Amino acid sequence: ELDNRKQFIQETKQYMQNVYDFLSQMRQAKRKPAEAATTPTARTPTARPAPVAKPTPIEQEERQAKGDYIDNRRQQQTMVVQQQEEILGDMSEALGRLQGTVDEINIELVKQEDML
Repeated sequence: ELDNRKQFIQETKQYMQNVYDFLSQMRQAKRKPAEAATTPTARTPTARPAPVAKPTPIEQEERQAKGDYIDNRRQQQTMVVQQQEEILGDMSEALGRLQGTVDEINIELVKQEDML
């Protein structure tokens, strides 16, 4: 029974470590695009575009509607990402607490084994 418990504790520790590593990688992956966006880039000269005819009022309205739609979708996406980040943070904290509990159980099992 004690060996089964020890094996369970070891498996749980390994699982917890894997989850923690995964969450850490997710956070770092989220930070990298943000960091890349803030790094200065060198400007390269580009050819001037050909002159474009002035859009009609209907075309302007369509562009505005498309822009509003895109802005709305971006805002929704940002909110979803923020919610996911909050959930991942909560999960990480919970897993950290669970890791502490697992460590305490392991210590207690080792003590009990010594007493037997």
